[in-house]
Amino acid sequence: MKPLDFSALAYLQVPVVDDSDFANARYNAEVYTAIAAANGFEYQRVSLGLNAGTGTLFTVCNAKHFANIFSGNFAGIPFELFHFSGKIIGNNDRKSIRHATVFKFTLPRVLPHLVIDAHLDVDSTGSVLPIFFDVSQRITFEGDFSKYFAVYSPKTYEQSAVNVLAPDIMETLLKHAARCDTEIIDNYLYFYWPNHLSAPQDVQKIFATAYEIMNELQNKLTRSDIYGSLEQKALHEKDRGVKLRRGVVKGAVAVMVVVLAGNIFGAVFLGDNDKGHNLSLVCIVIALFIHRTYTSIKKRRLKKELDRRNKVL
Repeated sequence: MKPLDFSALAYLQVPVVDDSDFANARYNAEVYTAIAAANGFEYQRVSLGLNAGTGTLFTVCNAKHFANIFSGNFAGIPFELFHFSGKIIGNNDRKSIRHATVFKFTLPRVLPHLVIDAHLDVDSTGSVLPIFFDVSQRITFEGDFSKYFAVYSPKTYEQSAVNVLAPDIMETLLKHAARCDTEIIDNYLYFYWPNHLSAPQDVQKIFATAYEIMNELQNKLTRSDIYGSLEQKALHEKDRGVKLRRGVVKGAVAVMVVVLAGNIFGAVFLGDNDKGHNLSLVCIVIALFIHRTYTSIKKRRLKKELDRRNKVL
């Protein structure tokens, strides 16, 4: 693949007189336009009608907004790179707003559903993919990969996932994409980063990441035989991509159990349902605090371990 031209980033050396958000956004858009033109891409500042495809992030969010959209051909495959924001359907909490930088490829064939959920993308609102899959579909890999990623593949399609995630591919993801979620669904490949596309330097980093990954993965996704049986291959050649099953949200189940236990405890031992209910709420708040603290500590530890690992390699 031909390296991309980012000489337009030299424009950033020119100072912006007006430091307002509007002026900076307009200035960034000019740089984005120059980057797109230098590489034969198209650029739009905003779009209300972008075809985001069938990625599961877009199926659980409404009030969708797309901005800073690059499009064209990359590694010989049609793509869109954009910033996405949307609200999780049925959730009115402020943390239901999801922001992501998305790199979407439209593949020449339909493939089995595959999700590579990064542990390092978790923040105060959770994973960038607010979706839970049945844990029976999770695949564990040897080595370090499963420490940083949870991989989900439909039942009986484990061999396809293993064929896609060959050792060289796993090594590339660990080195270049440990902080983004990856999803293959139907004829789309998505990379989801849990942050805004807010500066021209971000564009260069993301294109560089996609360059490294697609250099390894392109043949697997477009031409290689990844199936465990001829029946599976024939099914997908008829444009019928098999999907992952959604799972139960364990946290929601745990909350319901705690509230029910508290009500029973209050009724039986305290003679007051309200006291039992309040006790349940206190326990839930404490548990959430402990879980968030543990997740934060684990994320920092994993990040340090990964940085050390990549430096050694």
